[in-house]
Amino acid sequence: MTDHAASHTLDDLATELSQGLSEGFEFVAVDAGGYVAIVSARYGVAAVVPESDPKTALSAAEKLSSVAKAAGLDLKVVPVGISADDTKASSAFPVLVRPRYLSTDILSAMVSGGSAIGDGAAAALLHAVKAIPRPRVIRPISENLLLCAEAVVRRAIPDGSAWAFGVQIDAKDVVAPEFLLPAILVCAAKRWAPPVVAAGKQGGFVVRIAPNPTAVLGYEVVGLEVSSPVLFFLPIVDVVRKSRLNGECWLDGVIDEFAAFLADRGEDGALLSDLEVRVAVGV
Repeated sequence: MTDHAASHTLDDLATELSQGLSEGFEFVAVDAGGYVAIVSARYGVAAVVPESDPKTALSAAEKLSSVAKAAGLDLKVVPVGISADDTKASSAFPVLVRPRYLSTDILSAMVSGGSAIGDGAAAALLHAVKAIPRPRVIRPISENLLLCAEAVVRRAIPDGSAWAFGVQIDAKDVVAPEFLLPAILVCAAKRWAPPVVAAGKQGGFVVRIAPNPTAVLGYEVVGLEVSSPVLFFLPIVDVVRKSRLNGECWLDGVIDEFAAFLADRGEDGALLSDLEVRVAVGV
């Protein structure tokens, strides 16, 4: 992320853009997509991300295009990133604009790369974008909850430790946010969500994981919201107990299931191929 972007939330960015591009433009901070949507009946549509990475800008444009299609609109979206300084800019897609000249550069990009969509399409797209819910705020994981989870796991496995790819792992590592907890919780959610939903019930937990190159699995649990400690511990115990083999707890299958979960979402294949090594090195 650029220095410019670091000082901006998406709401701040939308406000700044609205001060430079006012008449005929609408701005919506889409937190769920990580971009600011710019909509103009005359100049078209743009997705602006507060960083200079081309992939991020293109991804934001694709997300906004999908929102438009869901609303029955086939619109061209101009992808826009923000340069790290005022000397770098590019009119090629994705467009790279200068921090000091945001409004001027973006207007130029929309004039050259966008197209008029009309009042009706602009209104429909704005309605669809504003209807996108903001991401749920999930609290940081509680240390007390982790200590309780460790105690529960320790009781659920025969000798207080488990195995993964031939490596012995302590119960503390099983529930460590930067160790095996991402895999444990993803598996627990996948296995418990269908029957809970089918029974018309709610509850349990909401987990947020984020990439972390230093974590054993490449991901770390960064947020956890629990409706009830019992509904958090039971799925974990269930995963651990179903991983028993000949009196020992083997978590290879849990890690493989986590790898499949990441692969389904198009995550880095190189990361998935060396999970065994990561587990061994992380001990």
